Amino acid sequence: MKPVGRVGLSVLTLLTLCGVTAIGVRKALHLPILPAFLRPAQPLPTGQCTWYAFGRAAEAGWRIRFDVNNGRHARLWWKKVTNAQKSQTPTPGAVLVLDAWPGNEYGHVAYVESVESGNSFTITHANFNVGSPVGTREGVVVYRASAHVRPKGISLDGHPPLPLVGFLKKT
Repeated sequence: MKPVGRVGLSVLTLLTLCGVTAIGVRKALHLPILPAFLRPAQPLPTGQCTWYAFGRAAEAGWRIRFDVNNGRHARLWWKKVTNAQKSQTPTPGAVLVLDAWPGNEYGHVAYVESVESGNSFTITHANFNVGSPVGTREGVVVYRASAHVRPKGISLDGHPPLPLVGFLKKT
């Protein structure tokens, strides 16, 4: 950036000091604005269910925070996410957390898009090909699935029930 005035502050620095947000600065300087999903500081591996749920929550205005920067497998989100309310009831915008099951030691997370009734809801998720493909993100297939709370867990589009840990909601 070219210095402005005698103090040598860049336009970017001046706008920031005046309280303009990073997005506002980018708009003022006519720089491209990345969607929330693609902004820097995405702390999870691209293509994983955790990556998708983290990015989808960010798009909806929830910057999920963790207590540590490692060991954030899906099944551990229940304990590791620090800015969430815990519930056993789905609500739009919540993150569904599933425990490990035979053949998947890491569990699974998904984003709750809508709730049709107390026990039936719709999720979007990645890295678990259950449901219907609805598009891609950075080359990764995103699926939409109908989900139902059952006595023995969550069933996704007819898949046998998976072990429910719970739902994390923005605080």
